[in-house]
Amino acid sequence: MERLWPFEDPENVAVITTQKIMNKHSPILYVSHDSDDGMWQFLDGEEVIELDARILG
Repeated sequence: MERLWPFEDPENVAVITTQKIMNKHSPILYVSHDSDDGMWQFLDGEEVIELDARILG
């Protein structure tokens, strides 16, 4: 049975988040969807340090 994807964005759309969120050391407190490129941001409200930033598909 084929699984239907219920969203307009493709399944592999880029997501920006942080290592702290991925390791469950920080909660997601801010979500943003960029209308120009479709990217999502899942952040904790803190300043994002480049070394902690992660891009996922």
